[in-house]
Amino acid sequence: MGMGSSHRDPARSPPPRLSPSQLQESDLAVAMESQQVSVDEGDTLQLTCRVSRVNGQLSITWQHRSASMATGPFSDVISLSRVGVLEPGPEFGKRNLRTLRPTADTFTLELGEVTPSDAGAYQCTVSEWTTEANGNAKKTHSQTQNCSVEVHPVESLLKVDLSSRGVQVTEGGEVELVCRVRGPSLPVTVTWSLQREGPSAPDNILTLSYTGDITWRGDQSNYQLRATTGNRDVRYYLRIIKASHREAGRYQCVISAFLQGRHRKLQNSNPLGVLVQTPESVLTLSSSSSRLDQSVNTDIQMECSVAKATSNSSRFAVSWLAQKNGEGNKTVLSSDRDAVITLGVGLDTQQRISMRRREGRSFELTIRQARSWDNGTYYCVVEEWLQDPHGQWYKLPPSSAAMELRLQETVSNLSVNKTDLEMEVRQGAGVELTCTLTSGASDPASLYALTWFYMRRGSSSSPRVPLVILGRDGVLMYPENQDNQGLQDQKGRLIFSRPTHGTFLLGLQRALQGDSGVYQCQVDQYKLSHDGNWEQTASDQSGTADLTVKPIVSDLSVNKTDLEMEVRQGEGVELTCTLTSGASDPVSLYALTWFYMRRGSSSSPRVPLVILGRDGVLMYPENQDNQGLQDQKGRLIFSRPTHGTFLLGLQRALQGDSGVYQCQVDQYKLNHDGNWEFSATEQSGTTNLTVRGPIEDESELLSDLGCAPGSVLGIFLPLVCILAILVMVLSIKLMRRSLAGNKKQADSLWAEENPLKPRPED
Repeated sequence: MGMGSSHRDPARSPPPRLSPSQLQESDLAVAMESQQVSVDEGDTLQLTCRVSRVNGQLSITWQHRSASMATGPFSDVISLSRVGVLEPGPEFGKRNLRTLRPTADTFTLELGEVTPSDAGAYQCTVSEWTTEANGNAKKTHSQTQNCSVEVHPVESLLKVDLSSRGVQVTEGGEVELVCRVRGPSLPVTVTWSLQREGPSAPDNILTLSYTGDITWRGDQSNYQLRATTGNRDVRYYLRIIKASHREAGRYQCVISAFLQGRHRKLQNSNPLGVLVQTPESVLTLSSSSSRLDQSVNTDIQMECSVAKATSNSSRFAVSWLAQKNGEGNKTVLSSDRDAVITLGVGLDTQQRISMRRREGRSFELTIRQARSWDNGTYYCVVEEWLQDPHGQWYKLPPSSAAMELRLQETVSNLSVNKTDLEMEVRQGAGVELTCTLTSGASDPASLYALTWFYMRRGSSSSPRVPLVILGRDGVLMYPENQDNQGLQDQKGRLIFSRPTHGTFLLGLQRALQGDSGVYQCQVDQYKLSHDGNWEQTASDQSGTADLTVKPIVSDLSVNKTDLEMEVRQGEGVELTCTLTSGASDPVSLYALTWFYMRRGSSSSPRVPLVILGRDGVLMYPENQDNQGLQDQKGRLIFSRPTHGTFLLGLQRALQGDSGVYQCQVDQYKLNHDGNWEFSATEQSGTTNLTVRGPIEDESELLSDLGCAPGSVLGIFLPLVCILAILVMVLSIKLMRRSLAGNKKQADSLWAEENPLKPRPED
C-alpha cells in the first residue's frame, strides 16, 4: 500500500497548534485543491493538499470526521513524517491507503474502495520543522485545511428494470423477458423469481452469480438465459421456451452488487406479469337424430361423435345428462378422459343404462327396456383435454349435442293407489306402510316386482334409496349398498309381507327419528312375450307416505315427599325411592344414585353411597368423602322389588349414619343412532335420619315410652296394694270351699248320687 515500516503510538496526540504570534511569524501556506469532492462507492478517493513558502522540512497528517458527526474530534487516517515514515491511523490500518508527495509542494491522499462510511470532513495538517544547533528537530509552524467528501452508495448508482415485447402467450408459445441493469461496471449477482397466483411466496427460478456461475432452483427445462454488455448497461434475457400455466405469474429480477467481499442491498426490478392462455377450442360434435320416437320396453341407443378437435392428441371426457319433466339436468353416466365410467347420482338405473366408446371418437348411450319415465331430453357433453409442456392435462370449454327421447306407452291396466299420506308416530313405535294395486291385481297372466324406496325429506336432489326389492320370481332382497340417508340400520327392523295378491306391506319396527322421510313403492308388471320370455309391460308408482317420527317426551317423575326417621343404634333402616310415573316405559333404561349429606351444613357435599348403572351394574364408590358414614359399605343393601321401586337398606345403624338421604334417577332412551342417550333426571324428596344411642337404664326406657319416673311410682304403688288385697280375698274363699267339701265326703261316698239299681232278669 506504499506504507513505511515505522509506526508511532496509535494513541499519540494530534500535532500541537501554534499560538497566533507563532503563525504570524511563519510564511507557510496550505490549501486543499478542492473543497467539495464526490466519489462513487467502490472507487478510489484522492485528495490533494498544496503548500507554499516553505522554510524547512515538512510533515503531514490526514484526518477524518464521519458525516454522521456534525461536530467532534477528527481521527487519524495516515501521517507522513518529515523523514518520509508513513503511519496509518488505528481505524484505517487494514484499508487500501497511502499518502504521497509527488512534488515538493504537493501531498496526496489515496483511499481505495471507499464505502459510505468514508464520507464526511477531511483535513490535512502540514507542519514545518527546523534543526537546532544540537541537531534536534523542532516543529515551528503548522497549517490545516479542510474539505468535504460525499460518497455515492452503489444502490444509487445501479438501476434495474424488467421489460418484454409481449406478456400474453398461448399455451406452448415463447416469451422473452429482458432485465436491464444500468450504472457503473460492477460485479452483480442476478436472481430471477416468479410469483404465481395465491398467497405463496415467490419461487426463485435461477441465480446468476457475479462469478458467472448459474444455480437453477426450479425446473430449467423450459427456460434459457443469456446476457449482453453495453456501454452503460448489462442486459440479462430470460427466455420461456414452451409456456404453460405453471410459468404464468409475475416475474422479477433482483440484483445485488458484490463489493468489498460481500453482497450489497438487494434491488428489485418492476414486476412483469406473464399471462398464459389456453388455445381456442374448435371442438365440433355430431349426433343421432335430434328426436327419437320409440316404444316403452324397447332398447334405445343414442350416439354422438367428435367431428372436429383442437388437437390430434386430445382426449375426451363425456357426460350424458337427462332433463325430465321440466326438472334440471341430472347426470346419467359420465366417462373421464381415461375412459373411467361413473354412475350418476340420484337416478334409479338398475343397470339398464350403459355407455361405451366406439372406434374413433364416437360415444354411445344405451337404455335397455326403456320405461315411461325415461322420456326427456338427453345431452351429450364432451370436454376436450390437452397436455401442457410439463405433461399436465387441462381442459377446454365443453361442447354439447341434444337429443329428445319420446316413448309411447303400451296398453296396461296396472294401477297403484296414489293417495299421499302423512304419518306421525312416536319413537319406538311400529309403522306399517301399504302399497295396494287398485287394478291389474287379478290378472293371472302377470307377475309383479316391487321396490320400496326411501327419500330424505326437504332435499329435491336427495336420491331415492331402495329398501326392499321383491323380484317377479318372489325372491326378497335387502340391498347391501344402499346410501344411508339417516336410515340407521333399518335392515334388521324391516318386515315385508304380502297378505293378498295385490297388497304389499312394509313394517318398520322400533321407529327412530332418523327414519323420518318419504316412503314410496314402485310396482313393475311382467307378461309373457310371444317368444316365451317374461318382459316388462308396465310400471307404476304409489303415492308417498310422509313419515314423521317424534321423539318421546320424558314422563319421568320421582316421589318428592320429605320424611323424618328416628331409630336406635343397632336397628335396621330401609329407605325407599319410588317412580311415580315413567316406570312403565318399555323403551327406557334407568340409572340411580343414593346420596348422603351431613345435616346442618349448607356447604356439605353430597356423597354417593350406591350407584346403579343403566346396564344394571351396581357400584359402591371407593373414593367417597367420609362424612361420618363410618364404613357403611359393608352394611348397605340395595334392592329393586319392582321396576319403579328402589330400596336402600342400612343394617346395624350407627349414630354417625345420621344425616339426609336422597336418591337421583336418570332416564336414558335410544337416540337416532341406536345408542342410549340421557333423556331426563329427577331427584326424590329427602329422608332426614336420626340414629339415637343405645338404652342405658330403666329411666331411659320409661322416657322412651313417654313417662317420667316420678309419675310412674305414684301409679305403681297403689296398683301393687290392690293386687295384694285381691290375692288375699281369693285365698280365703278357696280355703272355705275346701273345708265344705271335706265334710260332705265324710257323710256320703257318692252312693247318693249314683244308687245301685238291680238288673231285671230276662
